Parts: sequence; C-alpha cells; structure tokens
Amino acid sequence: MSELKLLNFPDKKLTIAATPIDTVDNTTKQLAEDLITVLHEENLLGLSATHFGIAKQMVVIDLSAERNQAQVFINPKIIEQRGKAIAKEAGVAVPGVDVDIERATWIKFEALNQDGKPIEVEADDLFARVMQHEIDQMNGILFIDRVSKLKRERLIKQFYKQKQRGCGSHCGHDH
Repeated sequence: MSELKLLNFPDKKLTIAATPIDTVDNTTKQLAEDLITVLHEENLLGLSATHFGIAKQMVVIDLSAERNQAQVFINPKIIEQRGKAIAKEAGVAVPGVDVDIERATWIKFEALNQDGKPIEVEADDLFARVMQHEIDQMNGILFIDRVSKLKRERLIKQFYKQKQRGCGSHCGHDH
C-alpha cells in the first residue's frame, strides 16, 4: 500500500504546473514505483505525480487488461499530433464527473523512461488520449478545464452533488 494520498478538486495543488525532473535517481525511481502502486490499487489507466501534489513531470500509464504493463514517462512532451476525436473522460481528481473532450487521435511524444534514457513514442487511440489527459494534469490543467465555462460550472455543481451523496473515486464511473 502506498503512502501517497490522491488530491481531489478543488485542491489548488492540482492546478500547479510540474517542473522537469533533472536527474533520474533512486528517489525518482521510488516515486515511479509508488505511482504504479496507486495506479493499480485504484484501477486507473493513467496517473501523474501532480495528482499527489508532487510538482514533478512524471506520468505512469497501464492500459493492459492484466494490469501488469505499467509504463513510466518522465518529462513527457508532445512534439506532434494528428486527427481529432471526442470521447468521454473522467478523472480521479474530480470523482463522479465525466464529460466529452476533444483530443488528438495520434500523438508523438518524447520523454525519459524509468532508467533516464530518452525515448520517442507514438501513441494512438486510448493511449494517445490518456497521455494527453495526464500531460494536461501534469501542467495543472484538469479535464474539466477543456470545456466551455458554462459546461465547467455545471460539471462542478455535479461534482459537489456527487460528493454530498458520498460518491468517491469508486462511485460506478470509470476513472
């Protein structure tokens, strides 16, 4: 069980843009392991360090059915993107809320892997969507920030209603 505690909206730490990780050392590797642990404990597709108020550029993703193929991306940066598609998104930072978001259907990004080696990755479909969602989160942008002001206000009201009913991160929505 990880000691990390997930932050929820409206915690202001979720809106702080993360800074790059300069050195991949044992502390960085431990953070990656902790993020992977929470990713699997919470049955999430992706997670960034900023979900815990840690303003470091790190994302972990595991899209495998077996939940045993987590990938670590340090300082990820999208360098190319194509196509557009709208799909439902939800997030552990705003439990009980989901909304249609337009994202690129294909991206190319560069990052460091868990060993600090530079990598360039092409991602499409769900992988591309999850990576864009987590990079946004890493940069202090919540998925609800990707909609109009009016729709965002409605989503925030929905969030508080769900919260009053006790809807946490496991309220029946996909997170």
